[in-house]
Amino acid sequence: MRRVNILLVFLALLFFVGVVNGEEGVTDEEIFIGQYGPLTGVAKAWGKTIYGPKLYFAYINANGGIHGRKLVLKYFDDSYTPAKTMYGVKALQEQKGMFAWIGGVGTENGMRVKNYLVNRQVPWVGPFSGASAWVSPPSKHIFTIYPQNDYEAALVTRYAGEVLKRQRIAIIYQDDHYGKEALAGLKSQIATYPEMELVAAVPVSKQESKLQPYVQKLHQSNPDAVLLWVNPFTAVKILHLGKMMQFAPVWMAPSPLSDYEYLYVASRRLIEGLISVHYITPDHPKIQTYRAFYEQHKEELEIPEFTEFLIGSIGYAEPMVAALRACGRELTREKFVQEMEKIQNFRGLLSPITFAPFDPDNPDCRIGMKKFFMSQCDAGGEKRILTELFDLDSEIKQVNPPKL
Repeated sequence: MRRVNILLVFLALLFFVGVVNGEEGVTDEEIFIGQYGPLTGVAKAWGKTIYGPKLYFAYINANGGIHGRKLVLKYFDDSYTPAKTMYGVKALQEQKGMFAWIGGVGTENGMRVKNYLVNRQVPWVGPFSGASAWVSPPSKHIFTIYPQNDYEAALVTRYAGEVLKRQRIAIIYQDDHYGKEALAGLKSQIATYPEMELVAAVPVSKQESKLQPYVQKLHQSNPDAVLLWVNPFTAVKILHLGKMMQFAPVWMAPSPLSDYEYLYVASRRLIEGLISVHYITPDHPKIQTYRAFYEQHKEELEIPEFTEFLIGSIGYAEPMVAALRACGRELTREKFVQEMEKIQNFRGLLSPITFAPFDPDNPDCRIGMKKFFMSQCDAGGEKRILTELFDLDSEIKQVNPPKL
């Protein structure tokens, strides 16, 4: 009987310690953060976004952690398949217990798990998707950083018209939220330029492998600029087919195709000249700090390379860490949400990030970034910054002229 009583007291103490330590995903020594991404499949280049938080959390842990706690990233490969996303998120959330989530590639993938996490009131910072559904209406526990699809396409269209003086515009777009909302943004912006015309809008499945008919349709429309709103695998194939057809418009793209160093090799240099949206602050001194940490720890962390996608995804994790620190030792989800809402003009690796107190009628309270650069892929995969930060309402100030 005495042994039974001792066991009951021991279990009660364990329960009490768990309650004192905070909410789900928080212990005396660790904070658990979840993430998913396509480490395999047609979008595997985007899977490199997992390595940014992985590296950054290791860097934070090596420098004292968060008030004595280590950040633990739990991630899985969903192969860009929504069913796998749902299975993996539920498994981690219900079996391991995540305090919050970060990143996560893909609109369809994110939409599959959005309501599940919202209903559990689990914070989610920076899903890698620009779908309007993230913020229309906004959700209290979701903080988007990634540029909105329609807004990003409108920025590209504006640059094509005002700076490049292009008049015949075409788009080849992924036949899902990602691509369709880009098409809407293009149409909305092109309507403000009487001299511009949308000469072709070509949808393509993200799994399509026989792309020649789609590129031929683009070619036949005789555009002088083409927006590539597809995944990296599809973009590289389109560029190869364009080369074979001697089809050479100005290729333009959103930020997911701005990892020029990687795509330069993957496309066998055909990415050179591509113009895209860009939101990593050029020559930020912290990039070299993280690169040095990567070189010291890449084998133990099993991170194969230091890429633009890795750098960018660190930028998504920086405001999360700032909010976790601001919460103090008594960490709860409610306090974390409140600290995220206080972030104003946050300058980490990315363009300025700002949030606001939750307002169900104001999507802007959960849209972090609103100003972006334009950049161009130069020789060797180098990045040529073309503009200062701008939005749809501000003047486009050039830093360097584009190479056409």
